[in-house]
Amino acid sequence: MDIILCDEASGDKWNAFVEHAQDGWHYHLFGWKRVIESAYGHECPYLMAVRGEAVLGVLPLVIVKSRWFGRSATSLPYVDTAGVLAESPEVCTALVEHATSVARQHDVSYLELRQASELKGTFRVDTHKVSLTLPVKATVEEQWAAVPAERRNRIRKARKSELQVDWAGRGALRPFYDVWCRNMRDLGSPVHSMAWFDAVLKEFSDSSGIVLVRWDQTFVGGAVWLRFKNVLAVPWVSSLRQHFDKHPNDILYWGAIESAIENHCHTFDFGRSTKPSGNYTYKARWGADERPLYWHYRSVGEGEPELPSDDRVKYRWAARIWRRMPLGVTNLIGPCLRKGITN
Repeated sequence: MDIILCDEASGDKWNAFVEHAQDGWHYHLFGWKRVIESAYGHECPYLMAVRGEAVLGVLPLVIVKSRWFGRSATSLPYVDTAGVLAESPEVCTALVEHATSVARQHDVSYLELRQASELKGTFRVDTHKVSLTLPVKATVEEQWAAVPAERRNRIRKARKSELQVDWAGRGALRPFYDVWCRNMRDLGSPVHSMAWFDAVLKEFSDSSGIVLVRWDQTFVGGAVWLRFKNVLAVPWVSSLRQHFDKHPNDILYWGAIESAIENHCHTFDFGRSTKPSGNYTYKARWGADERPLYWHYRSVGEGEPELPSDDRVKYRWAARIWRRMPLGVTNLIGPCLRKGITN
């Protein structure tokens, strides 16, 4: 068995392995290497275990180096999960050990693997992030009956407020991004660049898109969706706070669930949340099933790595300051900071 760096010529073989792997998900696809390189310029050593022409396992890695947020080799930054996929424990171990060596060669502090299940080995494992998913029924009528009464009432109120759900592609990026930027500023979080979302929508034109919530001629909410293996996910969702009384999030999620039914998906993925945040509570009230995400950390330098944390005092203070800044300023400097934040 050999561990090699996967290049463009082997991208199709990589994707074929992901398609058939039990835990293979959209974020494992080779196209994310192109997205991250083009949007943020990070080096992406994508590791592939092979025996002759046969692919035995894959491990996508991204080298993130930030003066403010640390240095890591992460699989993958910015998303819920990726990590190693392997056909046997032996292949998994070989890929992880090779990734550790690669991380050390790039002079980072730690290796971070975001997995759907726990790995064996010497890791610090955090499970503070969870995935929330909803089983999708065969018909809209069955799904509606399964929605908790409180959610149904909110969806009805959104309809009475004359909110409309529009489905679009890459051409609708600007209205989504305007909503996204304002909401992220209000939450105190640096925003992804527009180039990031554009790269995602361009690379995955057949498995991604935009859903918008419109009130009259004003866009008040939106999301970027991904579809893979009969799962529809909405990893990036925002709505404008001044319109919360109209319940834009509720009609957005319901519209996305209806689309999942129409596209014969078996699962709707709300995306990750941190327990016990308000975001987590909101998604759980849809009747979503909770599954822990296993984020593994291994130091590749001296001592324990300084790991990212949503609870650091300095981040809480930074968020308070960020909320008070003009939107034009946060839009300008936010992407420069966001590229270095792996969460």
